[in-house]
Amino acid sequence: MRCTFTALLLLFWGGFAAAQAPADAPAPADAPATSDAPAATDDSSGEGVQLRWQFTAGKKLTVTMTQEMKQEMKVAGQAMTSNMVNKTWSDWNTASVQEDGSAKILSTVTRVLMEMDNPVTGKMTIDTDQEAAEDGQAAQLDAMIRPMVGVEISNQMNPRGEVSDVKIPEEALAGLKGAAGGMLSADQMGEMMQKVSPVFPAKGLVEGDSWDAASEVKTPVGKMKVASKYTYEGPVESGGKSLHSIKVEMEMEFEAPEGGPEIEFGDQKSTGIMLFDNDNGRLVRSDVEQSFTLKVNAAPGQVLEQTISQKMSNVVEDAE
Repeated sequence: MRCTFTALLLLFWGGFAAAQAPADAPAPADAPATSDAPAATDDSSGEGVQLRWQFTAGKKLTVTMTQEMKQEMKVAGQAMTSNMVNKTWSDWNTASVQEDGSAKILSTVTRVLMEMDNPVTGKMTIDTDQEAAEDGQAAQLDAMIRPMVGVEISNQMNPRGEVSDVKIPEEALAGLKGAAGGMLSADQMGEMMQKVSPVFPAKGLVEGDSWDAASEVKTPVGKMKVASKYTYEGPVESGGKSLHSIKVEMEMEFEAPEGGPEIEFGDQKSTGIMLFDNDNGRLVRSDVEQSFTLKVNAAPGQVLEQTISQKMSNVVEDAE
């Protein structure tokens, strides 16, 4: 179950790891007093564009996260290949907007669909829109995931995309408490689930401008660290709209606790693009492809080597 939990952790974390807050991000400038977020425009110097979220009380969005993962591993010298697809649907509701343009967001996971195929369990599907499996590993995984569905999460988000004050009921994580001999707290899971946008720089951006981000989360099997680099590529036309393109590069590192299994990342490659609609003040989509090797030293003489490739996307749409 420990290896399964590690895979789940990569699924949950990877889908949001491409969007993190810079550790040194300055606070946003004061915004005009208004019931909605101020519109984003060129910066005061006349150079570059300020990318900003815009919030309207009562506005509803849907967020769809899709992740496809292929794992090739060697266990005791034997090669194994497994495939996993994870799709999560969430609703966002802007509950209120403050004078500085920041908003209180209420989000709810409405459905999780996970499809797995590996030599040990064969094909397996967990769909929270269907009845739960009664036994076997499918039932165990379902019990981990299903409590998160339908639970309301709240957080604050400012126009630059910085998320704070995440609140998620502990009962939503009931299925994870016994996983891998530990548990994720509400704060940790909230940190992983809420980041669908980078924190944009305070200054206006011109083509070629870059900024860095760093994020980490403590887990039952160690500390996951992700370093990301964002590069503004300028305006692009997509779907009949003028959007702004941001290149995403990221690198992961794992720090195991003393006495825990050693987990090492190697040979990492990643490439991705985010498209932001500055006229409507929201992310449209992000797509990231990543490959890396993962070595898990579970016990003396027991080494699990994996090569993992994954595609991750987040799509944000107006609710119907």
